[in-house]
This record gives sequence, C-alpha cells and structure tokens, in this order.
Amino acid sequence: MALFPCRPDQLTRLIPLAGAMVDLHLTACDAGGASFAVSHAEFADGSAAQAGLAQWRRATLANLSGAAVSELPMDFQLPGAAPGNTQFALTKATGKRGDESAVNFNGIWLLREKRVIHAAIYAPTITAEMSETFFQGLKFQ
Repeated sequence: MALFPCRPDQLTRLIPLAGAMVDLHLTACDAGGASFAVSHAEFADGSAAQAGLAQWRRATLANLSGAAVSELPMDFQLPGAAPGNTQFALTKATGKRGDESAVNFNGIWLLREKRVIHAAIYAPTITAEMSETFFQGLKFQ
C-alpha cells in the first residue's frame, strides 16, 4: 500500500526480467510536475527475485542517461517491513529524460521473499518533504 499525492492509475504488463516473463504491476500518478510510482513483480523463487532486482535497478538508472547516482541510508523504518529486511538505501540520481530534459530520481528497491518492490519519484526538483512523505507512506502487508 502507498500514500499517493494524487489519484493513481494502475496497469499490469508482462515483461522479461532476469530470464523470466513476469507480471509487472504498476501504480502511478503525476502531481505538481512530479511522477510517483510503486511497482512490483513476483518471481518463481528468491534467487530469481534477487537477480530481477539487480537487473531492474540497472535498467532504471540506465534510462536516466548519464545519471549521477548516490546511495543514502534511509532515516526511517518502513512499516511492515519483513524481519531481516529492515535497512534500505534510498537511491538518488540526477539525469535526463528521453526528451533530454533534466530529471531527479529518488527510489528504493525492496526484496520480500519472491517479490521485488520498487517505489520512485521523478521530478525536476525533489524536496526532502516529498521524499519522506511518499516513502514513509509505504505499508507492507
């Protein structure tokens, strides 16, 4: 579950990821020039999910042409996070969209057994308040 600043749209599509075809479930919306998204995919087993997470992360960052990337420990616990999976890094990147406009990215990738979860914000400017509110609004069941 996620707390979005706008009414999100949902879509599911079959994609190739880590040598398998998986259903990617995406929930996203745009508000105030920013895009907010939460997506997840389930794999056959945990090792495939781990490979899928790594490939998904590389592909996301590669799409931000020439991105400068940093990893920061998150200052808060994600409610309902699985035991043993409570420390997360917030990935921050600055890059370009396909149309060459500048974009900032804040995102996390989580592994929960066979499921990979990705939450992200894309915007010209991302404030600490935007990031904290969105990521702290994530709930796991």
